[in-house]
Amino acid sequence: MSTVESAPISSSQADAGTGVANDVVSDANGSAKEAPSSVASRPFEADVQRVLRLVIDSLYSQREVFVRELISNACDALDKRRVDALTEGERYRDAGAPEIRVHFDTKARTLSIADNGIGMDAIELAENLGRIAHSGTRMLSEELAARNASEVGAGAESPTAELIGRFGVGFYSVFLVAKAVEVLSRPARDRQAHIWRSDGLSGYSIEEARRVEPGTTVTLALKDDAGFEPADLRAAILRFADALPHPILLSQDEEAPTQLNRAEALWRKSPREVNAETHAAFFANLSPGAGAPLHTLHVHIEGTQVFYALVYIPERGQSLFGGEPKSRMRLYAQRVPVIEACEALLPPWLRFCVGIVDSEDLPLNVSRELLQDERVVTRIRTQLTKQLVSGLKKLAQDDPDRFAQVWAAHGTVIKEGFHLDAGYAKELESLLHYETLLSEKPISLASYVEAMSEQQPAIYYALGDNAHLLRSRPELEAFKEAGQDVLLATCPIDPWVMAALPRFDDKPLKSAFDADAAPLVDNDVPAGDDAWIKGLRLALQDNVAGVEYSKRLRQAPACLKRDEDALPAHVRRALEAMGQRVPETKATLEVNATHPLVAKLRACAAENAEPETLKSWGEVLLGLATLSEGELPADPAAFARVLASQLAGS
Repeated sequence: MSTVESAPISSSQADAGTGVANDVVSDANGSAKEAPSSVASRPFEADVQRVLRLVIDSLYSQREVFVRELISNACDALDKRRVDALTEGERYRDAGAPEIRVHFDTKARTLSIADNGIGMDAIELAENLGRIAHSGTRMLSEELAARNASEVGAGAESPTAELIGRFGVGFYSVFLVAKAVEVLSRPARDRQAHIWRSDGLSGYSIEEARRVEPGTTVTLALKDDAGFEPADLRAAILRFADALPHPILLSQDEEAPTQLNRAEALWRKSPREVNAETHAAFFANLSPGAGAPLHTLHVHIEGTQVFYALVYIPERGQSLFGGEPKSRMRLYAQRVPVIEACEALLPPWLRFCVGIVDSEDLPLNVSRELLQDERVVTRIRTQLTKQLVSGLKKLAQDDPDRFAQVWAAHGTVIKEGFHLDAGYAKELESLLHYETLLSEKPISLASYVEAMSEQQPAIYYALGDNAHLLRSRPELEAFKEAGQDVLLATCPIDPWVMAALPRFDDKPLKSAFDADAAPLVDNDVPAGDDAWIKGLRLALQDNVAGVEYSKRLRQAPACLKRDEDALPAHVRRALEAMGQRVPETKATLEVNATHPLVAKLRACAAENAEPETLKSWGEVLLGLATLSEGELPADPAAFARVLASQLAGS
């Protein structure tokens, strides 16, 4: 690329310049119009200044966005060159390889962005940079679309171009940091160059200039208080332009230019072209410190909505109750990032995913920072969610060990889908994996059903917050003795999962803590209520809903039977920790008539049935039953005193 042959912006020009700017570099046609004189000063069209101030002051939320706009314009100019060269290749014989050069002069406080693309003549400079919302890119896109339709109909292939600019306002973002702007441009079809100058206030001027090669150079004289430094420029290029297809060469002062961007969009490559090491390096760049990805989804969807996606499932999980970012998915429009954390791309129960979605035809607002049509992103979200769920199901079948890592890290969050997206419940149920009463290795519901005996009427589950403690719960003794397995559901969200999943594979799901769910054991339960049970019921009436002999206990002296709709203790605890009030519910105390302790208490009661004695021993049994659930008695100190007193008395 040649050096621009034009005088730099002088201090007088910077202070009293004359103009404004626009988004796109040029369209490809050269329609015959009256060219301006060698020096032409013109006012903006009606109300342009007012609109310009609105653009500068209100449209963009980030100061460095002008880097994205200028480099996108340069990229468009190079893409237009590629289209033009298909039929007019001789024009670019001496232009060199397409590239974008960015230079920061710290002493002069100027920044320039140059391309060797299609360039603009004086008329195009006036139209593209002197009229707001006049987009040459949009015009060329419409022309190409019409040409494609015509030639495809005739059975011929037609050139296409990936063009970014559409609205014709992005160039105005330069005045976020610049007090004056020069645009030097020479079209590929003409040897005469022109320079456009403006300060964004009073108008603009155009005059003849020299430029050896076709292309455009935009030079900004930075405001004294712009606060924009070389480090900011480097960061902005890496953020906004790393994936653009043309090399971006950056230099500062007298140093030699070096290519800064990788000039490739990994997600647009064929999955076969990207190895594990490349994925690991790219993932580390997207999510520093997260290690290697556990699973990768690399897709290209064509249809109603055309988009590319590269999604990683990281090693580190996320909390159910917040603290982490709501989304780590980036939204791109034709290789250019527009939304850093786009929550709309995936449902909340896939928020742990890290990656990029790049849309071919995303409807953005004029600042390219907000979506204009959420329906388009909704369609992307639907497609992407289906692809991810399908990929996870395939991973569970093909690589159970790797899936086990994914489930251990993210299974809790995935389960939110049962509550938040009922339509996905059928798909998600095949992903569910649980430890069980008989196995510490998590298994799927399908594996559980496959191991069931024909006599087992239901899939049993037990809700709790610790698998080890659940295995020691007295309510599960009968299942263990009968060799019937129980799913150990230990996530806070599992009660909602089970409520949303009443059946699986035509088998009902039933809580193992339901008194009538357990296989019956032969423990010689007394028929009816005896005097001791009646006495306990009266003594503990303020603490329990009732007292009865248990038909399911073998080794434990007592347990608690709660209503089917009562919240499990660990869920109640979690809600209370978040400041939510949970209504108190009384449980029924079940006692094991054949347990040595209970047998001794019954014998003692036959000799001494004093209400206080019955209440003391009843509180001991109630406290033991509460402890077996992993909970503390209502008054631990009082329980300890009563237990010590009764043991001493015995």
